[in-house]
Amino acid sequence: MRNGDKKPAKKISFRARPVGRPRTRVAPLVTLPTRCPEALHRYLKTIYPFEHSSLTAYYEHILLEFISQRPWEHGLCWRKPRVRVVVVGDGVGSTGWAQVNVQVPKEMADDILKHVKTLGVSRAAFLYTALFWWAMYMKPPRKYLPHALPAATAQLPSPVQSS
Repeated sequence: MRNGDKKPAKKISFRARPVGRPRTRVAPLVTLPTRCPEALHRYLKTIYPFEHSSLTAYYEHILLEFISQRPWEHGLCWRKPRVRVVVVGDGVGSTGWAQVNVQVPKEMADDILKHVKTLGVSRAAFLYTALFWWAMYMKPPRKYLPHALPAATAQLPSPVQSS
């Protein structure tokens, strides 16, 4: 470069545009960790595209419904999440539980923390109970629906009758 030349502007990437998904939210999200069975997490990841554009939006919807309906006042028991891995002797084994990072807006995170303090449960238990409640009571898999039970029991072998 010569003395009179300006330095070229820095590029964000070689494509000359930002890399990654475009941001659709103005406010940053707060990450709240919990654990749930891998099957439950897989189920929620499978059904979210039918109702929401992202898993984050789906978790936000689940928590809004959980807080507004307050099922713990109607007999829902709090569910305690288990550990992800267990140490046995010199080895480490999986328990079948997955780490789930629920991302919500700051206002909702503050509301969740307020409920956690009031109810005397852990944040992880609050979140896991909300996910469990949604998956088993609000959007249960077809095999758990009452009209599917007769079909499921019809497939069972009949008991052997002795004479």
